[in-house]
Amino acid sequence: MTKRIAMSVACLTILAASPAMAQTAAPAKEEQAKPKGQGTPQTHHCYKDGKLMADLTHKKCTAQGGEWKKDVGTKEAPKASPPSAPKGEPAPAPAPAK
Repeated sequence: MTKRIAMSVACLTILAASPAMAQTAAPAKEEQAKPKGQGTPQTHHCYKDGKLMADLTHKKCTAQGGEWKKDVGTKEAPKASPPSAPKGEPAPAPAPAK
């Protein structure tokens, strides 16, 4: 019985080391990279004295005394909700699209 177990372990060791069972190599870096212009959109920009300074990086912005803020209108920014109707009354109809 122990001889059978030893043979099974030996066979499993050989199979585990075979190239057919090995994982495939990772794709080249060029294949992984996204095409230009299709990255994550920027959601923060520099604001100094109430003006947008879009050309500044976060580091340059704070060094010049600006504030690095989240842009209004990004999907992460909270949206204003329409006023709700009082209890018992139907909600107002949405405005027709033009």
